[in-house]
Amino acid sequence: MNQENRKKINISKTDLELEDIITAKIPRKLFQYFLHNRPLCNHSYEIEILDRFICSVAKYSRKPINWENLEEYLRKKEVWSEPNVSGWISRVKTGLEIIRVYRKYRSYQYMTESVE
Repeated sequence: MNQENRKKINISKTDLELEDIITAKIPRKLFQYFLHNRPLCNHSYEIEILDRFICSVAKYSRKPINWENLEEYLRKKEVWSEPNVSGWISRVKTGLEIIRVYRKYRSYQYMTESVE
């Protein structure tokens, strides 16, 4: 079969499971733990569990998480309201951004310490 006759077929699942969205094992386990510990009551314990998830995503995830798919999962499978979904996802994205900036800062500080 020559190159001109080949066609690419994309198959997508319409009903994604958490394993499809969070592919790294440790972050997924932490997120499942977060989901099973009454996350919507906004207690400091639940926030800490979510923060552990954020740190594990930064450390262990090799593939990026599709946040839109996770939002849809939370709305449909976990039956969360839109304000809850957007609030928790916003916290995750903010946490990951802080870790990204900290890594750059730490790298920069290390480089400048050797100059001084």
